Amino acid sequence: MMLILGETALNGRLRGTAFILYWIVCFLLTMAAIIVALRDLKALQQKVGREQRDLLEDTLGDIEREARDRRRK
Repeated sequence: MMLILGETALNGRLRGTAFILYWIVCFLLTMAAIIVALRDLKALQQKVGREQRDLLEDTLGDIEREARDRRRK
């Protein structure tokens, strides 16, 4: 949105320092969004890993329980 605004409505109005500051702010906001997205991705990967590990442990526990039950019969 800021890119479109900078290239259309503000195209002739920003000069010198204002032009540089505007694009630095755009760059910093873009970098902040990328960092937030990468941190979110990392947290999601960790959550999925924990869920897969828990599922595997639960499945193995169920298999062990069924094997013990069969031996008792």
